[in-house]
Amino acid sequence: MILKDLSVVVPPEAVARRLGYRDFGQMAPPVRALFEELMAASPALLEPCAVVRELELLREEPRRVVLGQGVLVIESTSLASRVRGCTQATAFAATIGAAVEDQVGAAIEIGEVTRALVLDALGSMAADALASAVQAHLALVAQARGLEATKRYSPGYGDWSVLDQSAFIAMVEGDQIGLRVNEYGQILPEKSVSGLVGFRRPHPA
Repeated sequence: MILKDLSVVVPPEAVARRLGYRDFGQMAPPVRALFEELMAASPALLEPCAVVRELELLREEPRRVVLGQGVLVIESTSLASRVRGCTQATAFAATIGAAVEDQVGAAIEIGEVTRALVLDALGSMAADALASAVQAHLALVAQARGLEATKRYSPGYGDWSVLDQSAFIAMVEGDQIGLRVNEYGQILPEKSVSGLVGFRRPHPA
């Protein structure tokens, strides 16, 4: 299933912190002006969407998680711990699109390094905000079923190999939203995220 009605809010303060500024007062006036220009233009650069796939969580062992009818077998102690007690899981991949990445490349090409840095920080925080939006959506889905959702966990976290990213993106059919994975396990376009969210019965109060 493809989700396109996701609200992505990028706090300017978060982008500034990503750039190494504690507050806007630390920015030189030209940098502050550029920052405000790019923040204002950012909504037109973002094309947030996600693809999700619901799976039965067949087995979680101390070092292994089996999704679906053996659709994906993940060797990871940290993931097994995260989804302990879950009987269902939803895998997702999400992207803000390639526009920001393209703009970063164009800025570097003409030597506008500061513009490239601000755009890159903006894109990273937008991808984080998109991941949070997907997490919030899945938490509501879980709640409607009388379940609770775990926090997302992704290839590259803990001892879950980032090289599993290719199989993970294939499993969720990430190509539906233009995603691919390089030989290093990096999702392309770069400002993209993936994750697995488990569903389980809430612990008694």
